[in-house]
Amino acid sequence: RSRGLGDVYKRQAFDGKASLMAIFEAVEHLLSMHFVPNRTIYLAFGHDQKSGGMHGAQAIAAHFRDKGVYAACAFVDGSFISNGLIAPIHTDVALVGTAEKGFATFTIDALHDEDVGIVPSDQIDAHISGGVQTRLQKKPFPFQICVPVQQFIRYAGPEIRFQEKFIFANSTLFINQFFDIYSHSATSREMLQTTMKIQQNAQGVTRITDNSKPTCVTIEASILPGTTILQVIQHLQKALDGMNVEIELQKFCGEPSQVASINSPGFQVLNQSIREVFPQTIVVPGLVTEKTDGRHYDDVAEDVYRFSPLKLTRHNVRLLNTSNEQIDVKEFEDAIQFYIQLIRNSAGAGVR
Repeated sequence: RSRGLGDVYKRQAFDGKASLMAIFEAVEHLLSMHFVPNRTIYLAFGHDQKSGGMHGAQAIAAHFRDKGVYAACAFVDGSFISNGLIAPIHTDVALVGTAEKGFATFTIDALHDEDVGIVPSDQIDAHISGGVQTRLQKKPFPFQICVPVQQFIRYAGPEIRFQEKFIFANSTLFINQFFDIYSHSATSREMLQTTMKIQQNAQGVTRITDNSKPTCVTIEASILPGTTILQVIQHLQKALDGMNVEIELQKFCGEPSQVASINSPGFQVLNQSIREVFPQTIVVPGLVTEKTDGRHYDDVAEDVYRFSPLKLTRHNVRLLNTSNEQIDVKEFEDAIQFYIQLIRNSAGAGVR
């Protein structure tokens, strides 16, 4: 719904619905112009991306595999056009996700050798959780420059100030200085590190016996490309060695995605389409730190790119996932034009 100032407000008006509706509008416009693509284009829309995409994108990808469909590339929602949010770049940046981090959830269960009766579980939680957190803080995953971040350095380097430009151009020599640029915020660290966050469980009263294992701690891992879930398990085992606990991997997990090429026709088409609609914006590949539907298409597409043609600012980033998300009507029109250009550039401008 519009509030009369050129903005549309609604939950997921920015993150989700805008891209969906822009694609529909773009396709309807092209059909009205009797556009006929010179190659097949599939429009695939999942409905459960936030919960993992099992019945949406995952099922669609399985259908493609069953039908023998293999795409040259896939374009999915992902990173946005950043306005002042990516240090040390001070212009608008269209961040194209060439990969996304993996994810896994672990439960840490306390083990007991004898019946110790009824114990308030918050006491157990505080003891185990404190020990786990202390050990993980002492043994974090090291910072590293994975392939998508190497791609980011290659494209972002020419666009920054001289002092950072020198570090970017020689990142292997000045790796500590590069890490220092991005280690001051949790969001930036996600690009450079496999991270683990502790989620506290609900408190209550638990009866502990030698046959029971109260779950005291839940850990959510965000995994860099180049690192596997097995390596995260091994890291946890070493970090928690000596504690009387058991580590259990939960079923809902996913390895880091494949890394898409920045030398492919698909990336060049995407780069061209962004520059045609947003000429003052620089295009930079990089790593998406959140889960997207893109990982489900790794087996049915040569390359998967994650990009949403919407501008994210310090103002509207605070409104994401609220009932007050907003998108400027002009920006929505630009998103429609972007998808028109992307389809034309991808498939050729055939006319019936």
